[in-house]
Amino acid sequence: MDQARTRRGEIDVKKFFIVGKPLSHTASPHIYNRVFSSRGIGARYEPLEVDVEGLREFVKFVAREAAGFNVTVPHKTTVVPLLDELDATAREIGAVNTVLNVNEKLFGYNTDWIGVRRSLERFHVLRGLGEVLVVGAGGAARGVVYALRDSARRVVVLSRTGFSAKELAALASRWGLDAVGLEASNIAVREILGRVDLLINASPVGTLSWESPVPEDSLHPGLIVMDLVYNPLRTRLLAAAESAGCTTIDGLWVLCYQAAENLKIWLGLDVEVEELRSYGMEFLGSMQMR
Repeated sequence: MDQARTRRGEIDVKKFFIVGKPLSHTASPHIYNRVFSSRGIGARYEPLEVDVEGLREFVKFVAREAAGFNVTVPHKTTVVPLLDELDATAREIGAVNTVLNVNEKLFGYNTDWIGVRRSLERFHVLRGLGEVLVVGAGGAARGVVYALRDSARRVVVLSRTGFSAKELAALASRWGLDAVGLEASNIAVREILGRVDLLINASPVGTLSWESPVPEDSLHPGLIVMDLVYNPLRTRLLAAAESAGCTTIDGLWVLCYQAAENLKIWLGLDVEVEELRSYGMEFLGSMQMR
């Protein structure tokens, strides 16, 4: 009955957005809208592609119009000074992926790290974890490294120039991690991958493309490989890792665990991660049929 009244405009529809650029790959609108529809919740989630110059105007818009929004590449760190308050963890990480609007006051949260942490726990990766290689040093990588802070013996962060990797390694040191930031190169990756337990791709390399962020001949049996990229689900990195005998974890698990947390923040709603993943798989399947 509520769904019919919502369609007739008799019930206010809560608006949620994801902001970033590009967004053609994102499964989030399909996942959240399936949750809203299945429970008769008067809400709608839409993608809005916004570049760096337009972010401030977007934030003013959502403060008037939306109940909340997600933040993705390239805005997870640049959105921080535009918000009214940060959750203690988001403040510590220095990056936000989820925002709640309460009476036009915007509260920032970081649930990326929860998505990574719970995915690693699901695959029993954290116990006895030694050295970890993280590729990428942007907003998502901050959540990744934070998730490892009390489990990894050492973390190596790689970025294209090395500057942002060193910055993130310095931040990780304040969280109590033994961390080092380096410039990415095939030589460095081969040397490091020979000794680490876990490789995490926190860069966008592989999104809607058939590229790998590391040389595929450096992958080896016994290595665990997590790719935060989820579209395609089986990225080139994960395909090569499977062929090399590695254990693999796809990025849809991470997306769904953080989505479950976002729904609690926005609506006080508990949704099983398996249900969210089924909606994500629907979206990825529909993309393959286009």
